[in-house]
Amino acid sequence: MSQILDLLEKVLAEDEFKVQRHAVTAETPDYLEARLDDDFELQAVVLPGLESELPDVRLLQLYIPLPIDVSRDKHEAVRSALTQVNFDVPLMGFNLHEEMSFLYFRTVQVVPASPDVGTGATLLDMVSIAHYLVTRYAEPLAAVAA
Repeated sequence: MSQILDLLEKVLAEDEFKVQRHAVTAETPDYLEARLDDDFELQAVVLPGLESELPDVRLLQLYIPLPIDVSRDKHEAVRSALTQVNFDVPLMGFNLHEEMSFLYFRTVQVVPASPDVGTGATLLDMVSIAHYLVTRYAEPLAAVAA
């Protein structure tokens, strides 16, 4: 179990998000899901396998699928819009899943391997920024994708 996900689970639950933790399996690492609102759900995972190379930090991935399907004939227009949006946002980034034709937001942030008191607030801020960005840009991106 990850100390980082333990802390993220705690601060999200305290902020009244509906949170569900998923234990490690043979196919997936330990990860966390949090319902951000009626439209968006966050998945958080500490990317495994880099502990020996990065002993003091971990890479926390935040992933939010957007409820936006993209028709194949709109891929080029959506890629162009994503480039513009990602240029303007503080956390990269919005992406198009090319094969399945849907949009998602994914960012990877460096966090301390051993969280301290201030880390919880930082993690909550990361989630809040990601949530703000998807709510801010989902509608304009959906308009391009339609």
